[in-house]
Amino acid sequence: MDYAVNEAPIWLEINGRRRVCWTCTPEHIEELVVGRLLSDAYISATMDLQGFERIDEPDGCVGVRVHVPEENVARVAQERRHEREHGCGLLRHVTCTPELLRRERTAETPGAEVLRAAFRTLFTATDAAYPDGGMHAAVLWTEAGLQQPVFDVARHNTIDRALGRALRDGIPLASAGMLLSARVSGAIAAKAARAGVGFLASRSIATSLAVRIAEAGRLPVVVRAGARAERSDP
Repeated sequence: MDYAVNEAPIWLEINGRRRVCWTCTPEHIEELVVGRLLSDAYISATMDLQGFERIDEPDGCVGVRVHVPEENVARVAQERRHEREHGCGLLRHVTCTPELLRRERTAETPGAEVLRAAFRTLFTATDAAYPDGGMHAAVLWTEAGLQQPVFDVARHNTIDRALGRALRDGIPLASAGMLLSARVSGAIAAKAARAGVGFLASRSIATSLAVRIAEAGRLPVVVRAGARAERSDP
């Protein structure tokens, strides 16, 4: 089919057990998986990742086997069991354990004009990389300027890709922000907050759940940054 963007199933095996299955753009898999491990709290630094093996299956599915500290796996399992038993889901971050999202954040949010220019740069890079469209994008903002953008068919994956790239490049997330082409969902706010991102900025809007999670995690969020900047401070 013309104008179809590449998407493939991916599974993640952690310490000998398959824990997650989802889909992604099957490129730069390591930074995607490392970022997912960080945002899901299986790791907090690259030193926690004790092994990484990629498996390309004949049907196009991508698999990854990793090893992380077993106590981290137990902690994540306990958190997910809590979500199921209490029925709170992502609201756990608001009503039960907001302290897990709270990090020291030292990044200063740029002004409206600077953000508009940054988003123009991001959109230009996206159009150049994928002229037929269909891709979400994210990019880290640091004191040194915009970093290399990341792309994926799934908006949540762009968060993980950017986080994984930051770990790979040694970028301190507390002093960095993240610019998104997509709206800020509850899951995106939770990923960014728990990973320690300094701020989020979106060309779109935030969901009501995202606002609650960002406030609980004291994560600054700027919405409609591609048009007019409206800031939501925790």
